[in-house]
Order: sequence, then structure tokens, then C-alpha cells
Amino acid sequence: MNFETMPDTSRIWVYQSKRALTEQEANYIIKSGNEFISEWTSHGKMMNAAIEIFHNQFIVLAVDEAAAKASGCGIDKSVKYFNALDSELRLDLFNRLNTAYSIQNEIKTCSINDFENHLQSGKLNSDTLVFNNLISLKAEIDNNWLIPVSRSWHSKFLSPN
Repeated sequence: MNFETMPDTSRIWVYQSKRALTEQEANYIIKSGNEFISEWTSHGKMMNAAIEIFHNQFIVLAVDEAAAKASGCGIDKSVKYFNALDSELRLDLFNRLNTAYSIQNEIKTCSINDFENHLQSGKLNSDTLVFNNLISLKAEIDNNWLIPVSRSWHSKFLSPN
């Protein structure tokens, strides 16, 4: 299924790479991801799913749960796929301590500790756009994914003034 035609109510998982993907890696991920999706089941039911790469650094898996719910066994299968992909391409997809943010339309990635230090030093501020990879619905991609630090959980690192 095409990601763009997935319903806004589709459940999503965001996998952030520590670096930009090469063109070959992106093509490989889409090809292997579509192969995975074509056989992906949960409790014996085919998943209505799609995979997309955003900003050349984020792999987003979407499932229309109106057709079949992504239960534990189905989610386990997707995690296994992404673990294998991560091992093969060394993308650090499961490191939730990596933080991605945008400065002048350029994606930067650093550790959460460095991000906090950048906020404390003033290098970054409450208006800095940060990726909120905790979003869980396709509809949130446009309005709740790339948001100012002041609207994200990262705001706890802002210096009180």
C-alpha cells in the first residue's frame, strides 16, 4: 500500500537513523520493507501497511488497524525486521537517546546529553524545531512531529529565565 493513501488514523512507528541514508540504503529499505509488509501478519491476518522514508533519515511504518490490529505478535515481527535492518546497515535505529532537530532545514542528530547542553548554553532555544518521534498516528506527522522545543518533552531541558 502507498503511504500517502493510508488513513490518517493509521498507527505509526518512527525509526530514526543516526545519520542520513545513502540513496542505495534508502532504495534497499523501501524494497526490503515492502517485501516484509507483503508477508506481515498479526494473528494470521494480513496487515494493511506501508513504509516510507522522511527527510532521508526517518523510516516510518504505518498500519491501518481498521483491517487488522497490530497485536504483540505482529509488532514483534516488525521489530525483528527493523533489528535485522539496523544490524545490516548500522543505523542505530533503536537508540532513543539520539535526538534529531532541524536548523535552517538541515537535520542534525546528537545525544540527548549534548542536546540538553546545547539548550543550556543557548546554542539551541525554545524555538528550535525538534523531532517528536513519540507520535503514534499518521495524522500527527504534519502537525506534531517537527515541533518547537517549547511544545515537546524536550522543554524540560530549557533553562528557567
